[in-house]
Amino acid sequence: MNTNTKEILISYFFTILEIYKVIMACLLSIFIPQYFDSNIFYDISNFNKFVIFFNFITLILFIYFYYVQQLRETFFINHLEINKSKSYYSLKENLKSNFIYNKVEYYNLKIYFFIKYYFIIYFNFLLF
Repeated sequence: MNTNTKEILISYFFTILEIYKVIMACLLSIFIPQYFDSNIFYDISNFNKFVIFFNFITLILFIYFYYVQQLRETFFINHLEINKSKSYYSLKENLKSNFIYNKVEYYNLKIYFFIKYYFIIYFNFLLF
């Protein structure tokens, strides 16, 4: 097993651990009972439907975010190498080809827009 494979496996392990944390955090309405005498699935009011829907939408968005982040991390591990003789902050100069630079920029923009839109969604939710 080479170094890249080990790094990818470690990356997958930590991503799965983060997804477990996100599942527990996003589905609090399911895992933590709100009242001792009622269950959220038996007492389906409009508010409960909204809470369950919003929890699952949040979970799906986070899982998609971790999926994109894992693709980006795997791409970095497979295509980039550490070179101590080059500058740390000059990414464009350190990349070997335009393909790698374009792919890195694609993943970075995708993550940036995801975080931006996710923040807007939750900010609007807080205003309600």
